[in-house]
Amino acid sequence: MPVVLHALGDPVRLELVRRMAADGECACSPEGLDVPRSTLSNHWRVLREAGLTDTRAAGKARIMSLRRAETDAALPGLLAAVLGEPARGVLEDDGAVTVEHVGRRLDDGGTAGRSRRPWGDRRS
Repeated sequence: MPVVLHALGDPVRLELVRRMAADGECACSPEGLDVPRSTLSNHWRVLREAGLTDTRAAGKARIMSLRRAETDAALPGLLAAVLGEPARGVLEDDGAVTVEHVGRRLDDGGTAGRSRRPWGDRRS
């Protein structure tokens, strides 16, 4: 978790994550960021090594996408909190909580953005 928090703690990286969350994907050199390419490359590396992004090739360009489902499964509610999205927790009969991120499109048949964790199982 410290690696993820470090990755999200930089304003440029946070802006990249916000763009991926809003648009689904982001080019390796997005418009509107006044950051040198070498610095931007380092920011993408930090996000990738934290496990927050996937990269695919599109010709010579690289397209990054947010690993939202994986991040939400490992750290429920973190991205919603960082991105300022509303989150809703539902207490299940078995004592687990289901966290649903309101207002997100679910591309995998409805499981992305949902996470079940017992109340007592907290990560530090």
